[in-house]
Amino acid sequence: MCGVFYTQTLDFPELEDVGPEVVPYLWMIIIVVFCIFLVFQAVRKSGDPDPEPGQLRTLFIYVAFIIFYLLVIESAGYFLSTFIFLVVSMLYLGFRKRLAIVATSLSWIVFSYTIFYKLLYIPLPVGPFLSPWIE
Repeated sequence: MCGVFYTQTLDFPELEDVGPEVVPYLWMIIIVVFCIFLVFQAVRKSGDPDPEPGQLRTLFIYVAFIIFYLLVIESAGYFLSTFIFLVVSMLYLGFRKRLAIVATSLSWIVFSYTIFYKLLYIPLPVGPFLSPWIE
């Protein structure tokens, strides 16, 4: 995987010291560190055993939900659809602490609004429901 990341960065323009290839390089470093950690665990036989395989039906339903989420982002807006996606995902995957679910989802929305939308000026689709308050 690191090789794929590296070959993708070869076509990036070299504009400045910190260019677009920095993020793939960071991913490569993280992947290598975790792979080395896993190799040491395997050699020492100290890792956790593999969990029992799950049901494919659960996986396919979740993949369908992700595809639906990606299709709805443009029409409903990123913030509303992401909040709903996070809440429903956590409930579907078995997490039942409702206060933690809402707090996590709201925290992500506030974080992504502040960092991406306001600080970095990345245009995120707002949608018709939140456009009177955000724009």
